[in-house]
Amino acid sequence: MRSLEDPLESGTLTITPNSGRAGTWGTWVVTYTVGTAGIATGGGIQVALPERWHQWWRNAARNVQSVDPTAPFYVTASATKSAHTDRPGVHVHCEVLDATEGEYAKGFRRNVGYPPESRYAWTVQVNVIEGELQPGDSINIVYGDMSHGGRGFTPPLWTGSPERVRAAVDLEGSGDYALLPEAALPWLSSEPGPPVELLIVLESRSAVGEDMRVRMVALDKFHNPVPAPETAVHLIVESGAATLPQGPLKLGDAATWGCRGFRITPTEVGALRLRGTSNDGQLYGLSNPSKVAAVTAADGSSEGGLYWGDIHSHSNYSWDGTGTRDDHFRYARYASLLDIYSATDHNDRRSMSQEDWQQNVAYTAKWYAPGEFATILGYEASFGAPYGHHNVFYRSGQGPLHYIDEENPEEIWQRGEREHLEGEIFTIPHHTGGFARPGGGVKHDWSIHDPRFRPSIEIYSSHGLSEEYAPDHPLSMDVSDFTFNGPGDPGNYTVDAWLAGLKLGTIGSSDNHGSQPGKEGFGIMAVWASELTREAVFDAIRNRRTYGSTGSRIYLEFSVNGEPMGGEISIASGELVEVHVEALGTGPLRWIHILRADLDRPHDGFSVVHQEWFPGSSGPLDFNLSWTDKTPPDRAVYYVRVRQRDLVHGRVAQAWSSPVWVMRV
Repeated sequence: MRSLEDPLESGTLTITPNSGRAGTWGTWVVTYTVGTAGIATGGGIQVALPERWHQWWRNAARNVQSVDPTAPFYVTASATKSAHTDRPGVHVHCEVLDATEGEYAKGFRRNVGYPPESRYAWTVQVNVIEGELQPGDSINIVYGDMSHGGRGFTPPLWTGSPERVRAAVDLEGSGDYALLPEAALPWLSSEPGPPVELLIVLESRSAVGEDMRVRMVALDKFHNPVPAPETAVHLIVESGAATLPQGPLKLGDAATWGCRGFRITPTEVGALRLRGTSNDGQLYGLSNPSKVAAVTAADGSSEGGLYWGDIHSHSNYSWDGTGTRDDHFRYARYASLLDIYSATDHNDRRSMSQEDWQQNVAYTAKWYAPGEFATILGYEASFGAPYGHHNVFYRSGQGPLHYIDEENPEEIWQRGEREHLEGEIFTIPHHTGGFARPGGGVKHDWSIHDPRFRPSIEIYSSHGLSEEYAPDHPLSMDVSDFTFNGPGDPGNYTVDAWLAGLKLGTIGSSDNHGSQPGKEGFGIMAVWASELTREAVFDAIRNRRTYGSTGSRIYLEFSVNGEPMGGEISIASGELVEVHVEALGTGPLRWIHILRADLDRPHDGFSVVHQEWFPGSSGPLDFNLSWTDKTPPDRAVYYVRVRQRDLVHGRVAQAWSSPVWVMRV
């Protein structure tokens, strides 16, 4: 689509109001003022609000419509003279391009400023069907017309930096639309709602007498950060012992999206938690637990550092994602308070251009702060059978973007071998339990594998559970509020890959498409690493020193005969298997399961060989478990899952360890 250069000739655009608060209903009027060229009969304008303004629940677009004035998201248009009276003899027709029925809509549609059928936001087109518009006349497009009883329109549920409204005009009635120059386009901003919760995050591993980092931020009900520098937070130690800063601490300002960082000093061994309350009593937050050791250890084992990340999320570089500039990096660091982040936008040609990829490389470098925030370069390749979706990651922060029609996972691994990239590149399959419709068979051929370049699997994301086929599970994909996909048939899940002999660690990640990585309940990854650097985190994932969580920062240690999660051990004839689990919850625990499979009898699947169950309201926050398997199979795989008692943001709070593989020799 070509661009016009002269706003005087092509006309200008305004929007009233030019902002909105998340989740509130209202009306927005886009006014196009006709330029000196006028608009002939048959001509008109196409308008697209920023894509974030169309994103809705279940990773879909809401159904903007121009046919039912009593329904939500109704759009109308009219033509007026420069004196704001109806233009006599001029009639316009308003339609939503590629309109569909139903509240949720996701699919390729025409969108102003993008190649045809490359986005899923809506474009409103208004044509002059009778008469002509003169210079200074206007076309008014009303988003959320409530004059006939409709509910109106809402700003985005998820906020971010201001974005421009886009528009294209057909001045001559030829059907050829040209983009209005950027100088003629208005900015539209979205603001968070009032804060409703306080997120407080401690380093998950600390030592007595050594300063540790603490971060806190206020969030609205949609998990948007709320800058509130006038708000002071009173802190107390909920469990454990620590030296805190004197007096209340103010929250951060707009520069850090309200995030405030400070340091405290643990003073005794144990589980440390903080509780914070705002000075007006409206905000409350209980931190995640930090395990305080007597001394610091940094060897990459279960005594090293424990860091949290999301390495599967999307921005506006994906056809079905939204965002502005580097808001997704900003959100990861300052809103969800992650330690690790990777933006993995789609590698199809409708999404990222090579220029977009280079911008992602630049953002990954810009936001990298060793010791504070580790960024990893990656992209998503959404393959079909027999591979399923994979994310591709580079250790160095540099690497090429290959489009989905250029190479499949086997060819990625072959490229890694050919270019001597072992240890420098890997792929991770994700939401394997979804996008495989019931009755659709197995979409993942687990016999196609290269352990050098595929170390882990995403066991949970916002789509739901990929651990096992469990349609009655509260985290099953068909009950998730994020997706309509799945659960797929047995054979597509993490346990199926393990039973097929694959040695894969577990991670959780969000697959968030609204530039909100790390959003609570959407999936998060825990990494045991020697330090918070890109290279150390990458190596730890390769070594399977990871576990997955729904989003709650549950502290989890799991070892078999002293070998931590992700490892392999050999045992002698007659030797027993000693399993140790330590779990520190963000809330009371409900149960801890130890699961085992006999790899010589894979059709028997996994079973819970030991559990600790905490009924009613008696669940502890912290629990240590030692259990002996007196009859271990000759070839076995063990893993642990932990569930908390209470729902967190409407979802079960749970964590899944990476396994330990045991071989009798």
